[in-house]
Amino acid sequence: MTGRKRSPNRILRRIREVERQETREEFSESVVEVARALGVKIACNYRTIARWEDGETAMPLPAYRRALSALLNRPFRELGFAEPDKGEGNESNPNEHVDAAPAGSLVKQDGSTALDARNVEPFAPYLDELSLLSETVPDSEEARERAYDRFAYMLSHWANNMKRRELLRLLGWAASAVAASPLYEGFDAGEQMRIARGIETPSRVDNSLIDHIENVLWRLIQQDDALGAQATLETVQAQRNVVRLILPECPSRLRPRLLSLFSNFSLQTGWVLYDLTDFDGASYYYEHARTTAHEAQNTELGALVLCTMSHLATWRGQPRVGIDHAVAAQGWASQTNEPRLRAYAADVAARAFARDGQAAACMRQLDRAQENLTAPCDADGQSRMYFYTPGQLAGTRSHCLLQLGDVQGAIRAGEESLDLIEPAFVRNFAFTKLFLGDAYMAANEIDQAAVIIGEAVSLAAQNRSARLLTHLRSAHQKLKPWQNFSAVRELDDQLQTYHLS
Repeated sequence: MTGRKRSPNRILRRIREVERQETREEFSESVVEVARALGVKIACNYRTIARWEDGETAMPLPAYRRALSALLNRPFRELGFAEPDKGEGNESNPNEHVDAAPAGSLVKQDGSTALDARNVEPFAPYLDELSLLSETVPDSEEARERAYDRFAYMLSHWANNMKRRELLRLLGWAASAVAASPLYEGFDAGEQMRIARGIETPSRVDNSLIDHIENVLWRLIQQDDALGAQATLETVQAQRNVVRLILPECPSRLRPRLLSLFSNFSLQTGWVLYDLTDFDGASYYYEHARTTAHEAQNTELGALVLCTMSHLATWRGQPRVGIDHAVAAQGWASQTNEPRLRAYAADVAARAFARDGQAAACMRQLDRAQENLTAPCDADGQSRMYFYTPGQLAGTRSHCLLQLGDVQGAIRAGEESLDLIEPAFVRNFAFTKLFLGDAYMAANEIDQAAVIIGEAVSLAAQNRSARLLTHLRSAHQKLKPWQNFSAVRELDDQLQTYHLS
C-alpha cells in the first residue's frame, strides 16, 4: 500500500449527506464546516481536513477515526483511507482503539516509566495541531507569540480532560529531557532535577529554582558576547517559554522576581533579534520587556530596557525617538543606586543627540556618562550592567565625535577604547575597531584604516553578529577606491579566507 487515500471526495460527500439529514439545510462545501462537523474544532481544524483531501496525511489520528466513524455511522475502514504500510507482526484493526505508543508506558533512557501512554493519547490531536503551527512560519514575532499562546490554550483545554497530576508528570518528564541538554553542562544532577521538578510541581517554584534559571540566562548572555546571536536565540526563546509556563503557578511572594526574570528573557530575546537585524521583532520583545519590568516594579530593569529601545531607534535612523527613550531611561535610572545604569542612559542619549546633529547636547551627555561611570558601584557581579565599562564609553565617544565631524578626536577616543575594552566582549571589541577604521578613513589614513578593519575580520568570524558583518562589509566597500593599496589587498584576502567577502 502507498499510504495515500483512495477517494479524496468520498468522505466529504458522506459528511455533507449526514449533515443535511440532521439539519435539513444545505451544508457548506468549505473544509472549515467539515472540521466543525467532526465536533473537534480545536484539535481538527480546516488545515487538517485540507491535508486529508490532498493526500498529505495517510491516516487520521485515532481520535479523528472515532469521530469520523461515529459521525458517518460506518466502520472506519470503509471511509476511503488507505492503511499505512505494516511491518511483519504489526497487523491491526483500524476500527479498534490504537494506543499512541505500545501499551504500557513511555520509557525513559534509564528504563523507568515516565508516563502511562493511555494518559498521553488524548493529547495526540493537540500535538497534531502543534505540528500545523510549526509548519507555518509566522511573519512577525507578534504572530509567533500568538501561535505559542494558541498552543498554550490547547494545552490547558486538554488538561481539563485529564488529572492535573498526570499533566504535571508529563511536563516534568519533558523538562527532564530538556535538563539533559548541553546548555545545562556545569549543573550537577541535583540542579538539573530542581528545574524539572519546579515545572512538574508548582509548589517547588522557589528562590532556589529561580536562581538556577537566572544562571542559565547569565550563561546565555556570556555566550552571546563571545559567539553572537545565532548561537543563542533558540535557547533564549525556549527558556523564556519555560518561565512563561511556570509563572501562573508562582507563589505571589515570588511573582515580582519571576516577572523580572521573564522581562530579562524578553530583553535578551529582543537584543539578539536586534543583533540579527530583525528590528521589528526586537521592538516587539523590548516593549514586552518594558511592560513586564514595570509590572514587577523593577525600576532598574525598566530603565535598562528603555536604554536598549533608545539604542535600537537611533541605529534605525530615528534619533529623536531614541532621545525620547533615553530621556525616559534617565528619569527611571536616577531613582536607582546603580551608577553604571545612569552612565549608560547618558551614553545612549549621547548617541541619539550625535545622530541628530546636536553637538552640545551630545557632549553634555558624554560628560554625564563619564561622571557616573567613575562613581562608586556596589552592584553584585551579575548586574546586567556588567558590560558597561570605560572602554565602552570611549568607543561611544569615538563614534559620536566622528558623526559630529571631529575626526582627530574620534581617532584619539577610538585608540583609548582599544586600550581599555576587554577582548572578551568580542562584538564590542570588533565594533570599536570598525569605528576607528571609519575615523582613519575620514582622516585619509587609508593604510591604517585597512589594517584596523582587518583586525575586526577574525572577530566577526567568531561572533557572527549580522550588524557587525553589515558594518564590516560597508567599511570594505568604502575602501574600494584604494584597492591597489597593499593593506587593502590584504584586507580582501582576509575576508576571503574567513568567507566574509
